[in-house]
Amino acid sequence: MLNHSTKKPLIHYRNRLTAPKTPNQKAMFYARDDGLVVWLEVVQNRLGSMSQALGSSVGEAHLNVDHDQLAEGNGVLREIKVDNTKTPWLRIDNVFYESRGSTWVLLLLMQSMRDDFKEVLEEAKAMVVMDQIIGELEATQETAWSPMILNGNGFGLIANHSLIMANYVSRAQAGTVDLINILEKR
Repeated sequence: MLNHSTKKPLIHYRNRLTAPKTPNQKAMFYARDDGLVVWLEVVQNRLGSMSQALGSSVGEAHLNVDHDQLAEGNGVLREIKVDNTKTPWLRIDNVFYESRGSTWVLLLLMQSMRDDFKEVLEEAKAMVVMDQIIGELEATQETAWSPMILNGNGFGLIANHSLIMANYVSRAQAGTVDLINILEKR
């Protein structure tokens, strides 16, 4: 959260940006691809964390490969660690709705970035990728018709809401990676 000493300069900057143009106006917003890439890297990491938290609702065993140990052992692992972290049943809905709220905020920010960086995205021919990311984030906001968040197994009778959400989040993350790659190649 912004404290009072941080808010005042930001509000002043915003007011200077939105003021009518004058010859000596010094406040400018530069929509450059390098600034967008830095922000997208933060978004990519956040989406990855979200996807992992949602996927932990299943609790399947995952191998954690220690890449440093792998390099030291010339490609041979001396110790294999299994991560069997599972979200407790009473926290599944917390993780789901936290992710839903976070993706809603990211959706609004992505829509704003699409507008603010329109020229950059069009020049890089990346508008389609941005639209795909926004579409995946919009899908996370669909109505959950169940009275509670359910996490069934596999292709069973009961839906797994967390994995459905994780699917949309993972695809948005993949789109973010693609967008970063497109912008970095320019």
